[in-house]
Amino acid sequence: MNHLQYSQKVKHDAEGLLAETNLLGIYSQFGEVYIVGSLAADLMWDPDIDLLVITENPEESAKKALERVVSLNLFQKVEFGDFKNFPRKNRPRSFILNTRKTFNDVSWEIETWFLTEPGDRFETLEKLKALPIDSREEIILKKKDRSESGGSKHDLSSWEIYQEFLN
Repeated sequence: MNHLQYSQKVKHDAEGLLAETNLLGIYSQFGEVYIVGSLAADLMWDPDIDLLVITENPEESAKKALERVVSLNLFQKVEFGDFKNFPRKNRPRSFILNTRKTFNDVSWEIETWFLTEPGDRFETLEKLKALPIDSREEIILKKKDRSESGGSKHDLSSWEIYQEFLN
């Protein structure tokens, strides 16, 4: 399987995981839900999904979503992050839920930020989608290299990879 076929397989599995868990439906109870990141840009490599929930009260929505997700027993691990009261560089001053689950024998992570507005995320997403096919392939290959070298998205984020092609 070549890198483009693999990327499409990961995308297919991501969509299957979202369908199996109904996470989009669950989170829609707490705000407007958007798929962002590599799944939305069709640049998948690693088993991770990025979501946004746009809501008037991110803290309240994130806490209620945490309670709901935990009560449904859908995930092996659920983490709550408070970056409003405990700010961190390169993170929104808001709240995040990270959920983890093994799906098709692969350990997946779904990161969901609860925000009042999306910032420039949609604009960046449209720019990524508009990149020529050779640039999109290079992005996927950089992600493949990162993964095969033992690196993680915390060592070299997808955002950093994208910036090479958007600047």
